[in-house]
Amino acid sequence: NNNNNKAVQKNKKKYHGGATGSDDVFETSKRELYTASLDQTIRVWDPFDMKCLAIIRNEHAEMSCMIHVPNTRYFCTGHDNGAIKVWNCDSGSFTSVKHRCNTITSMVLARTRRHDYLITGSFECAIDLWVFSRHGTLTLEWSSVVSDVEVLCVAYDSATSTIFAGGNDNLVHSFSLTGRERVGRPFVGHTEAVTCLAMDGNM
Repeated sequence: NNNNNKAVQKNKKKYHGGATGSDDVFETSKRELYTASLDQTIRVWDPFDMKCLAIIRNEHAEMSCMIHVPNTRYFCTGHDNGAIKVWNCDSGSFTSVKHRCNTITSMVLARTRRHDYLITGSFECAIDLWVFSRHGTLTLEWSSVVSDVEVLCVAYDSATSTIFAGGNDNLVHSFSLTGRERVGRPFVGHTEAVTCLAMDGNM
C-alpha cells in the first residue's frame, strides 16, 4: 500500500561508487539482498519491491562464494584464483587478500566476544581462519589441512566453538576454534562428496 511504499522510500539513501570507479548513483535500503553471478557482477536488491538498487562490477577472477557481515556495511567474496575480497556496500570499493592459489569454495562467519572471524574452505584441502576487523580488513590467524582432497563447505557451531568442514573425501571434519586443533574423529556415513553444511540454530 501507499504507507509501505513511503516507509521504503524514507529508508533509502543514495551513494556513488563501484569497483570500476563509476559515477552511477545507487540507492540502498535497510534490508538488502546481495547476489553474485558468473556475469562478473554483484547486484544489490530491495527484497520488498524486487528493484535492483546497485550493480557492482567484479573484474578478473570469478566469484565462487559470498557472505555478508551482519551489522556492518561489508560483504566478502571468494574467488577461483584463491583471492578473498572485502567489499564496502556503500562505495562499491574493495580490499583483497590472497593466501591460496586455487578456488575459495565456502565461507562462514564466527562471532566471538574477542573477534569476528571469517572461516574459508578451498580446493587446496584446507581451511583458513581470518580475523575480520571493524575497519573491514582481514588478517590470517590460522590454517589447517583438512584432508588430501578438496574442501567444499564449512560451518560453525557457536555453542561449542566448533568448525566443521566437508569435502570430496565423503567425511565431515571438526576443529576447535579456541584450541586451533582437530577435534575427535571425522563423521562417517556419506558415500559421496559432502557439498553443503548447515547448523541448527537451536543447538
